[in-house]
Amino acid sequence: MEKAPIMILSLTYWIALIVMGPVTIFLMGNGKLININAAWGVVIFWLIVLVGVAISFLIMRNKDIGNWYRNVFLYGAYQLAKQVVLRSDEAMTGDSQWWASAFILWWGFSIKYFVPFAVWHLMMWNFSQDITPNAEGKFYNGYHLFWQLAGFVYPIIGLFCFFVPVCCPP
Repeated sequence: MEKAPIMILSLTYWIALIVMGPVTIFLMGNGKLININAAWGVVIFWLIVLVGVAISFLIMRNKDIGNWYRNVFLYGAYQLAKQVVLRSDEAMTGDSQWWASAFILWWGFSIKYFVPFAVWHLMMWNFSQDITPNAEGKFYNGYHLFWQLAGFVYPIIGLFCFFVPVCCPP
C-alpha cells in the first residue's frame, strides 16, 4: 500500500475542511469580510478536495483505479462498507448483491467525506450563532455563564476521552 497518496488526500481534505469551515461561516456572506455568497465556500472546499483526489491518483505508482478506489479514496470506509454488505447476505451464499457497489460508494463517501463536512459546518454555524449577541446584547441566547461554560467543557471532555486512547494506546 502506498502511503503518499493516502497522506495527500487526507491532508488536503482535513486542512481544507478545518480552514474552509470557519472561512465560509464567519467571513463569507453579505456584510462580512468576503462579500460573496457563503455557498461559494462550500463549492471552493469541494473543488480543493477534488484537486486532492486527482493528485492522490496521479502520484500512485500503480495506476490501477480499482486499487486506488479501495485503498486510497475510500481507505478504511471501503472495508467497513464491504463488511456491511457481507452481513446482509442472510443465506450466506457468498454471491454479490446487485446493489453492493453503489452502497459501498454511498456509505463510504458519506462516512469518510460528507458526514465530517456536514458536522463541522453545522458546528461552525452554531458557534457563530452562539457568539453573536442577541437583541439584548447577550450571547448564547442569554444563558447564564455557568451553562455556557458547561456547554463548552462537556464536549471537550468527550474529545479528550476519545483522543487520549488514540494517541496513547495501552
